[in-house]
Amino acid sequence: DQFEDAVADCTLALEFAPDLAPAHLIRGTALAHTRAYGAAIEDLSRAIELDPGFAPAYLERARAYTQRGAYDEALA
Repeated sequence: DQFEDAVADCTLALEFAPDLAPAHLIRGTALAHTRAYGAAIEDLSRAIELDPGFAPAYLERARAYTQRGAYDEALA
């Protein structure tokens, strides 16, 4: 339940390694828990862009889209 801390930690990690897909995944997931769905979707999309085979990023992005009410995007 320390989502703000997770966002801060991942932001710091991404300053040193901006192409670290797992950090984008974790930050995106934490952002979704704080209801910052747009930022979450951006991070999760970046994780997918960096690693197209990274299945957890697709799942979390679909959840963020669902929470935002964007069901067509979630299904895609």
